[in-house]
Amino acid sequence: MDTFNSNSISDSQLESDVQKLNEAKQMRKQVEEDARLLANRIALLKAEEAKAQRHIEETRKRAKDIINSRIRNQEFQKKKEEEQRAKSMETKQRAIENYKRKQNILKAQQIMKNQVLIQKQMEGKSVREAKAHYKIQLERKLEEEFTRNWTIKEQLKKEKEVSVQRRKEQLEQKKLKVRNQLNNRMENESKIRELKEGEIARMEQEELELIQRLQNTQFLQRSAYEDLENALNGGNKMYSR
Repeated sequence: MDTFNSNSISDSQLESDVQKLNEAKQMRKQVEEDARLLANRIALLKAEEAKAQRHIEETRKRAKDIINSRIRNQEFQKKKEEEQRAKSMETKQRAIENYKRKQNILKAQQIMKNQVLIQKQMEGKSVREAKAHYKIQLERKLEEEFTRNWTIKEQLKKEKEVSVQRRKEQLEQKKLKVRNQLNNRMENESKIRELKEGEIARMEQEELELIQRLQNTQFLQRSAYEDLENALNGGNKMYSR
């Protein structure tokens, strides 16, 4: 009878074992809750990442739309300026033609006057001298008119070339400015992407560490269960003996 009592398990020991079992269950539940919270955090992080990616795409699209709109406005303004310059040159050309027409009329009138004068002079001079003088005058006037017209033509040609060259330079400057803006934005996008990739790598490392700690905890939990079961089984065997 004494041997039976010494090998039996007391109520306090059973209560202690039950308490340990409850603590082990509580630990398991806590680990499961931690795992659930971690999964939620990871899901939230993924959602935030997707949201950030959408924001990046929206920002890129908005920047592209702004640049395209600016280019269209610049092209419209350039076309408008070219039309104004063409209109101005056309007005100037018309004024020159009107001036030339008036000058030609004046010259014709002067020639007619000269002819009348020559006719009168021919009355007191020989016909040959009058014709020679008229011919020289006419040739000189025609040469002067030709020289004047050629000078005006060359001047207009030069002004047109300068205008075309200036428009080309302005266009190249605008293209260079837009290209620099695009390069700056691409560099900014690359920096944002690199920062996001670094953050994702850190999150993945944190996730792996959490998973490793969770696995270690589960291993300890299983060991605790096994120890408790061994203790309970060992006690029953001793009691049955």
